[in-house]
Amino acid sequence: MPGQSTTLRHVLTQEKPCVPCATEAGRNATYAGWPQLESSGISIWDEFNLTNLNASYGHILNVPIPEGLMDVPQADQVLAGVSLAKEEHLNYLIEGNDQILQKALRLAKSHLDLHPGIVLKHDFMAADQSTPMWLSHGARRTKINHLIRLDDSPGPTCLVVGLMRSSSRWSGRAVAGRLEDNMRKELVWPLKQLANACVMAKTRYGYIQTDEEMVVCRFARNGPEWKVAIMPIPWSRYGCHVLTTDLALWWICMMAMSTHQPRDIVGEAQMANISDWDVVQLGQGRWVRRHLYSGVVHPTNSPPPSSSTY
Repeated sequence: MPGQSTTLRHVLTQEKPCVPCATEAGRNATYAGWPQLESSGISIWDEFNLTNLNASYGHILNVPIPEGLMDVPQADQVLAGVSLAKEEHLNYLIEGNDQILQKALRLAKSHLDLHPGIVLKHDFMAADQSTPMWLSHGARRTKINHLIRLDDSPGPTCLVVGLMRSSSRWSGRAVAGRLEDNMRKELVWPLKQLANACVMAKTRYGYIQTDEEMVVCRFARNGPEWKVAIMPIPWSRYGCHVLTTDLALWWICMMAMSTHQPRDIVGEAQMANISDWDVVQLGQGRWVRRHLYSGVVHPTNSPPPSSSTY
């Protein structure tokens, strides 16, 4: 009907079909040159939740959008007839992620006037892996499955890197469930591989897609010590009142595009938390809370005067 509208939230919370997976179990690989992330450096990214997303980017997610501007494919259309007989077929899920994400990111970027005149580029590996996708850094290179970047000069600015694994080989929920236990080293290896890709891409944000979940990751480095905060999100989640995989991927892209915070890998103490706000005076007795990533402001009371010590 003419005049109908939708929202980014509606687009990014669609119900996705259950995709049959019959991949065989296999072992994960490791490489001595990857970052030396240990199981003790893995934590749950507790701040990565719907409450903090709504507080920082809800004003964008809920803006009414004429349907013609958000003519994105439905998730059940994108993945119609897909079954995962081989692990490389998980690239269908990554391609599906990207088809929905492209317009959602472009619209949010325009609405917030982020990086005007610089185009977002999306690269993903074909499901048959006929054209391997490599990320290069000097003489080194590594294979990846998804890359979202700004087509900047003198070179591209990478925002988010994606890898894929079948759930028969790796599970973020298995990692989360063994943080206080003896974790098998093999569970850490895919996270080390993603850390290596993020180092080469010069971004702290990445994710691993399985047939059952998306695991979003934020890497930090304190000297020689590597850290990663993870949040596994079930593929099956849908609806406006939960954090879905599409919302999660959109969110880490938005944080990576932030003009208020850097995206490179630094120490944890140098990173702003995603629940942090500044209190800023605008003049004439007006005070606002300003989010450290999105820059959104909300009216607030003036802070209490600081106490003096004599």
